[in-house]
Amino acid sequence: LPKDLAEQMVKSRLYPYYQATIEKYPDLDVFAANVLLSIYKDLKRSGHDVDKISKEDIIVLFSFIARNEIPKSSMREALIMLTEGKDINTVKKSMSSLPESEVRKIISDAIKRNPGKNESVLMGIIMQQSGGRADGAHVARLLREMI
Repeated sequence: LPKDLAEQMVKSRLYPYYQATIEKYPDLDVFAANVLLSIYKDLKRSGHDVDKISKEDIIVLFSFIARNEIPKSSMREALIMLTEGKDINTVKKSMSSLPESEVRKIISDAIKRNPGKNESVLMGIIMQQSGGRADGAHVARLLREMI
């Protein structure tokens, strides 16, 4: 974890959430810190009651990400759903990652429908069509393979 991020995290009231998460999922250290320091603040500023999100639900959300059951890009929306009182299983179901076969089909269709478009334009189209339910890094790898 970069020093400045670590210093912010240690001072945060959400540090216990962070600690519990990285004990189980150490590879998510930077992502977890960014979620807890940035996305949480943004949600609170936008009027969402982040205090409704339990430590247990946060850890479960990170477990979904660690097991690639939901994409990282869905974390903000997943947290919003929790502030709205949705249960963690409902969140998982609505945020679940698309199967690779479906992602490949979206990529293939985007390539066919947009001949001559560069990779970044195609990425935007694909991510929009996937509804944020595909991991961007994975999509980029597949796209490079399929072009």
